[in-house]
Amino acid sequence: CLACEVLAKTLQFEHCRTAQEQYVAAVEEYQPEILFILARYTDMANFPELNSTSKVEPIVEKASRMLKWLSEVTVDHVFVLNALPRPDNAFQVFHTEMLVKNASVHPAKLLNTTGTQIARRRVAQAVASCHKCILIDYLPRFTSNGTFRFYDDDTNVALMNGFWHFTPLGLHRLRPFFKDICDHISFSKAL
Repeated sequence: CLACEVLAKTLQFEHCRTAQEQYVAAVEEYQPEILFILARYTDMANFPELNSTSKVEPIVEKASRMLKWLSEVTVDHVFVLNALPRPDNAFQVFHTEMLVKNASVHPAKLLNTTGTQIARRRVAQAVASCHKCILIDYLPRFTSNGTFRFYDDDTNVALMNGFWHFTPLGLHRLRPFFKDICDHISFSKAL
């Protein structure tokens, strides 16, 4: 299942406001053996960090409760995508200009990394509280020379658009990632 947000309810985008409820209803209806949570985590990145080091943040507590519930209705495994950098709001414009001018743009100019490390820590904390949950990460698939990239280095073809949706090339790059996961899944009961 794909959703704008799963672990936190978001009010940031109109089209995402009911995503969590729709996701929960679908999982409850299907009660899958394996669940993949592929979400954007906008609130995980944008919600201010608490200064307290001893208390678990409310946003992490809510995410942990959601993962606990999802793991109870999922038979075997819940794979949770870790947070990724976001495309800059002007990503598509910058990328198009780069192609038209046959110029290079520093990849970091196309990224919005604000809150990414906070979101990654929060997602990892929530996943650690769930015995069926496994953290997965696209970061290595889209990192080149230490920088996350939204386009292929060799062809300059975009891997993701400005709406955080993968292009056909981006999806193609993810195929071996998911094939490897699926090839190594163990089930608690015979299918």
